[in-house]
Amino acid sequence: MIAQFTWADQRTWDEKWPELQLAVNTSVAETMGYSPAFVKQGKEPRLPNALYDEETISTGRQTQTPVENAQKLKEVFELVRRNMKKAAQDQACHYNLCRRQWKPNIGNTVWAKEHHLSKAAEGFAAKLALKYEGPFKIIHFNSPVIYNCGM
Repeated sequence: MIAQFTWADQRTWDEKWPELQLAVNTSVAETMGYSPAFVKQGKEPRLPNALYDEETISTGRQTQTPVENAQKLKEVFELVRRNMKKAAQDQACHYNLCRRQWKPNIGNTVWAKEHHLSKAAEGFAAKLALKYEGPFKIIHFNSPVIYNCGM
């Protein structure tokens, strides 16, 4: 997310940090089924647009006791643990199904992985830069894993 927000001017990434952190912490993670904020605190945080509502809507239920809250969190942790284990198995299964030996041919289009170096004087951070360059066409094989490419 940081790279997407800062590709034009990498010197301002820290100005966007609070919004990015809020977005990550309040988004429901597909693998867990809950947001990280809920898993850590046992409740969803109030978002900035909800802080100044004229009237606060209540569920009509009293606040939980510490014992009830601890039990609820225990159940959530167990559910998250199961969800993450299942997600890891599903991802491994999907990855292994799609994994195959790749043998390109002359004329195929490929993307080249870039290995940028950071330049503080220019305000350029390599970890925020684009990871691939291209597309390029394969024009010659130097070895089974090294290709000459052209635009």
